[in-house]
Amino acid sequence: MEKGTKAAWTILTTGLCVVLDQATKALARQHLRGSPPIYVLGGLVELQYGENAGAFLGFGAKLPEEVRFIALVWLMGLALITGLVGLILMRRLPIPVVVAASLILGGGIGNLIDRIRHGGAVIDFVAIGWGRIGTGVFNLADVAVMAGLAMITYELLFAEGTSAAERGSVPAGEASAREEAEQRARSIEGKGKAP
Repeated sequence: MEKGTKAAWTILTTGLCVVLDQATKALARQHLRGSPPIYVLGGLVELQYGENAGAFLGFGAKLPEEVRFIALVWLMGLALITGLVGLILMRRLPIPVVVAASLILGGGIGNLIDRIRHGGAVIDFVAIGWGRIGTGVFNLADVAVMAGLAMITYELLFAEGTSAAERGSVPAGEASAREEAEQRARSIEGKGKAP
């Protein structure tokens, strides 16, 4: 993928993720804060305002405030900057991996903005459950991170058999030339073997 195309996908996906995440959190803060939960889709989805001082699903919420701030603001900010620079500098990545990494970055940035604006806490407002089975309360940034991780997992497990051009990591013409050269080399090797 060309640098300009990769940068465009990265900026578009990351930016859209951050904007949508912050907009939904603003709506949750305005309409759900101080109100009882709202149940939709027959109780499958619960909208309730919450502030999470920990990481995903509250992990680390009971750590001392200074430790949480260092881990969840400073170290996470450094990790996000490193990830963004790495994504931009990597030469050949399939479009799905660029989008997936951008979703993870966008979700991380969305939650980092919350932590900076809300004293180290993240706004959560959605829970999904059916009977005794359910999720913790989460937000759109969490969904973006999980979707990005799922996409990268899929790429690692199932997309290996596809060509680089099909996955978008090299221009189609370059991939075709490379694949033709590899096919000729295999053909020549096959002709040189004794029957």
